[in-house]
Amino acid sequence: MAGLLLRRFGLRYGLTANAIGVLAIIGAIIVAAAVQGSGATIVFALIVAARVTDLTLSDGTSPPR
Repeated sequence: MAGLLLRRFGLRYGLTANAIGVLAIIGAIIVAAAVQGSGATIVFALIVAARVTDLTLSDGTSPPR
């Protein structure tokens, strides 16, 4: 997914998409924690989703292995 963004829109938009994606999920974490409490399963699932999103979108900017 990151490679597609970088090829199509360039490095600036690819890196911006990473930040916006993670920021959106962090906003959802804050809302879910305020509504259901910080120990709710949805909060944990959103934290995992934020990490996976960050890894997925930033993988395209790293050099090939």
